[in-house]
Amino acid sequence: MSEPEPPRPARPRPRPAVPRPSRTARLHGERVVRRRRRLRLLAALVVVCVLGVAAALTVQHYTHRSGKPQAKQSSSPTVRLVGATLADPAAASAYLAAAASDVTVVSSYDYRDLDSALNAGLAVTTGSYQAAFRAALTGSLAAAARQARAVHTFEVQQIGIGAMTSHQATVLVFGRQTVVDDTTGPGGSTSPVSLTVTLVRDGAQYLISELVSGADPGLPAAGPELDTAAAAARAALVDALQKTGTGLTATVTAQAVANAAATTVTMLLLAQVTRGSGSPTAAPARYAVTVNRTDTGWVATQLTNVDASG
Repeated sequence: MSEPEPPRPARPRPRPAVPRPSRTARLHGERVVRRRRRLRLLAALVVVCVLGVAAALTVQHYTHRSGKPQAKQSSSPTVRLVGATLADPAAASAYLAAAASDVTVVSSYDYRDLDSALNAGLAVTTGSYQAAFRAALTGSLAAAARQARAVHTFEVQQIGIGAMTSHQATVLVFGRQTVVDDTTGPGGSTSPVSLTVTLVRDGAQYLISELVSGADPGLPAAGPELDTAAAAARAALVDALQKTGTGLTATVTAQAVANAAATTVTMLLLAQVTRGSGSPTAAPARYAVTVNRTDTGWVATQLTNVDASG
């Protein structure tokens, strides 16, 4: 009996031939690829455009009641200023506190102890103003104070920040100066005083480098709406003052910021009110004007006469 033959290995099945695409099919495929690339590019462009629109929306245009553009705000990667918010409110607060204290020191003295007034004033002043202060408290002013037995005291009523940098600021101070001497009697005489003080920062100290009467301290760095808010406050005050009498004109000569937030600002405004035409008379008017942002612009909501409010 013969042995069975071993099984033969299975032959691999031949793979079906892949037909070579026709020229028309190849062209169609290339068009599909190009179309997909264009769609991806278009999608990328759409994303860029959307981001651009979103960025543009952060550049807000604001109008005053006239409807004219007043200011605009560009987005910033580090500092975002909203509305009329101050760029550095902490620094502004420090300068305001120092100004209130320092101005009180250099504006107050007692003829019976001028040395103490001199030393206190020298501690809060610097530069040419310090030299002038020293000369006054050791020279003619000191002699006149002793002769008249003068006592000067100063009270801060309102205070606002003006132009400000990291090392210097200008501050507007509305105050009252009371003088008691031989000419006034024991009751003394009190008068309004508007002072513009320049402070320089020296380490932890804030020193007076200049002190003048009623100069415009300007405006601090803030959100783009501060200029618009300040303009609305000035316009409201001038309009209110000029309605108090015929033949009367009012001009704002100094401004500063007492408080500022995104949608509400209180401005300190010093105005000159002129009456008459032939021989006009001028008098200062000191107001705190609060304006709020509404759908139609910045509108004055409160006007306070600093001298009438006490």
